[in-house]
Amino acid sequence: MKTVQTYVQGTRHVRQGKVCQDRTGFLNQNNVYAIALSDGAGNPKYTFSEYGAEVVVDTITRFFCNNFDHFYETQDDKKLSEVLIAVLLKELEKKAAELKADSVVRLSSTMLAVAVKGKKVIICHLGDGAIGAVTEEATTVISSPENGEYANSTYFVTGVRAAEHVKIIKKTITDELGFFLMSDGTADYCYDDVKNEFREGARKMALIAYDDKADELLAKTIAEKMIADDTNSDDCSFISLMLSDRYSFEGTAQRNVDPVRRDKTSSTYEGPAKSEIPVREKTAPEVNRTENKPAAKKNMTGLVIALAVSVALVVVLAAMLLNRKTDVEEAAQEQSSTPVVEEVTQEVINEEEETQEPEAVTEEVPVEVHEVTAEEVNEETVEESTESVAPAKRLIRKFNTNLIDTDK
Repeated sequence: MKTVQTYVQGTRHVRQGKVCQDRTGFLNQNNVYAIALSDGAGNPKYTFSEYGAEVVVDTITRFFCNNFDHFYETQDDKKLSEVLIAVLLKELEKKAAELKADSVVRLSSTMLAVAVKGKKVIICHLGDGAIGAVTEEATTVISSPENGEYANSTYFVTGVRAAEHVKIIKKTITDELGFFLMSDGTADYCYDDVKNEFREGARKMALIAYDDKADELLAKTIAEKMIADDTNSDDCSFISLMLSDRYSFEGTAQRNVDPVRRDKTSSTYEGPAKSEIPVREKTAPEVNRTENKPAAKKNMTGLVIALAVSVALVVVLAAMLLNRKTDVEEAAQEQSSTPVVEEVTQEVINEEEETQEPEAVTEEVPVEVHEVTAEEVNEETVEESTESVAPAKRLIRKFNTNLIDTDK
């Protein structure tokens, strides 16, 4: 097995004086190899989210190393999701008490994990970020980001309905050569959310695991080719687990996927055996090799423009209908026989308007907001999320204790 991992502070957090809130982790125990990634909530209300991310990564890797077989054999995914969230909340409560936080919600973060034992694989995902697999010929999406109702929002471990949004995938290894996790910051550069596919940069970073100085090279690659020239970049994190100790791809597949390989005209770098960073000629698109693939942010701009055009068309049609309605009403008034009819008509209209004014307010269940600036949404998130914390310990006791790591 080969692994590579890093998390790098984004330029936006550097400018705001915030620490990097992403965390990654790897653990090998009991013949289980587990990798995890967690992205701490970025809003100022989540004051200890980086600590929450650390707890999630440490807890989920230990959990799978101690409970892999039982978890894999249990068929009730709803029950397993509830157990996972309960175990995580239990550890987060301990950390919140240690930090003297007024609520465990202050430690909110996402959760991504892959655990491998023999040919068996468990994959768990809550929130944004993405999980992928590397084969000899392709890079596939195993779990795509799940965002909330609001822009830049997602689901966190501390959420009221967190267990309902946990994705659990169990499979046996077929042609997979490795797995990788990335935060939403990294996904901005390496994942196309419109096509639901990874760009070449994701594959190249996963294969950096075979470099002699893999972690260092990955950190430099992200810092220099993604974050450096983006003045509003988010924190970026990435971790991969390659199932073979050797770089054993054959034929054209190997020649096409050497990580950060350059043409001889631009660099002397010849593949994963060296740790030097190739000469940087471009910014993020250089890593992604997206000459024919628009960047995710460009795709987003296109969608915004299309949406604006659609809204404009709707406004024009509404104006035309309103004018037509006004013409009809004026014609009807001209044909009226007495002023009394007009007065009665106005009274009826007023009554209808009065009865229509009070609209039923439907209570919306708030989503855990990730990097949202709207104060109202954030306040609702904090107030509602605390309801899920109290039953955590009771929930754990409902399940077979063999699922819980009781030694730690």
